[in-house]
Amino acid sequence: MIAHAARVLLAVLRDLLPIAVVLAVFQGALLRRPLRRPARVLIGLCMLVPGLALVLYGLETLVFPLGSEVAGTLTAAAGETPGAGVAWLYLFLGVLGFAAALAEPVLTAVAHRAAQLSAGTIRPWGLRVAVASGIGLGACLGLLRMRLGVPLFPLLAALFVVLYLQARATPRLVINLALDAGVVTIAV
Repeated sequence: MIAHAARVLLAVLRDLLPIAVVLAVFQGALLRRPLRRPARVLIGLCMLVPGLALVLYGLETLVFPLGSEVAGTLTAAAGETPGAGVAWLYLFLGVLGFAAALAEPVLTAVAHRAAQLSAGTIRPWGLRVAVASGIGLGACLGLLRMRLGVPLFPLLAALFVVLYLQARATPRLVINLALDAGVVTIAV
């Protein structure tokens, strides 16, 4: 168990290293300015690395195995009772996508920043629920597409047309916020 936790910690360090190098090169070579708060950066880094390692370790030891077990059970049920089993599979996938997006820490940070920038007009909880609902629905639509064997390109083309029409009628601040909120949930 300790060896696995150490491997996860090393993987986090390996994954963060390229980001740190790019930021350091940009700060030093291009901006040619020292960090304004180096102690704060160091403290943040010391909190970030073990925090990410703990999250990943928790996902690998609890969430992924539990999710695999539930998905396997639902898939077997879908084979035995096609109608009800498939409905449970869609419900599970939609709720799981919703919950995973709702728990995404970066989405929470973006939602709180949006509330600050909009002087409270945009409520963090409402934004998180809207984005999480879209993720849950998108997961269900993805499963439906796979089950029906529908090609991806026509669906994406239709989606881009809908997004384009929505963007034409939406204030620019909201478009930027929607794009930011969408990007932070890609990992979900």
